[in-house]
Amino acid sequence: MVNHVSGRRNPDRGAPFSILDLVDGRGGAGTTSKPRRRRRTGPRSAPDPGVRTPIPDGCAEFLMSDERRRNAVDDAFVVRLNEAIDRAEERHDAALVIRSSLEKVFCSGADLTLPDAERAVVSDRLYATYQRMLESPVIFVADVAGAAVGGGAQLCLAGDVCMVTPDAWFRFAGAGHGLAVGAWALVSIAGRHAAADMCLTMRRVDAPEAIRSGIATPWREELLAEIAGTDAAARQRLKQLLTAGLHEPLERERTGNRENWTGSIEGLRR
Repeated sequence: MVNHVSGRRNPDRGAPFSILDLVDGRGGAGTTSKPRRRRRTGPRSAPDPGVRTPIPDGCAEFLMSDERRRNAVDDAFVVRLNEAIDRAEERHDAALVIRSSLEKVFCSGADLTLPDAERAVVSDRLYATYQRMLESPVIFVADVAGAAVGGGAQLCLAGDVCMVTPDAWFRFAGAGHGLAVGAWALVSIAGRHAAADMCLTMRRVDAPEAIRSGIATPWREELLAEIAGTDAAARQRLKQLLTAGLHEPLERERTGNRENWTGSIEGLRR
């Protein structure tokens, strides 16, 4: 879940994390993360800045909006996400949409300036959150525009639906610095060979490939309202069926990382 958006190190040791620029040779994000552009749909009024469409009744939102830190993950991030899940479960919301107010970043992964031991603890707590998302009756929708890297990419795997705009992209970064990342879900979604390619190379996976491989679906404005309109008992049964094969591999990946990774990111500095 390391913030591995590019292969470049930031020489500014006072920066929030060590990789600040979002640089990619195929039209990726630039060096700044601007608030997300509004989407206009015919006569319908534009949504508020940072929110692509209004949240329908029966749904909730977890909005990531830390422009300075590119929505990097630390313990406070994990706490806020779990509090949002608490509220959605208490209200019996049909869905919780996870999205960013930044135009070019969904979530850039762990804050690289955390001490190693703290980074390892945050990683394990984030894995516990993935498990909670699988077990919750709430439907989780990842609404992705821009970069979803490391822990950000895994949030999308833990979601029940991941819908992407054309500029969305993923990187399952981890193997280069001692983490096994994403295999718990990618094998069943994309197949063993495609999963191996994505996890071992940590390469960028653009939106068209993510859609073809089953990681994501094209962005649709109506999706949340359609989920909210379904029967609650049927949703819960469907979710149990859809996530049935994921619990054990997720626990194995979590345990292996917890037992073998100190939180070091030395591999990123080579």
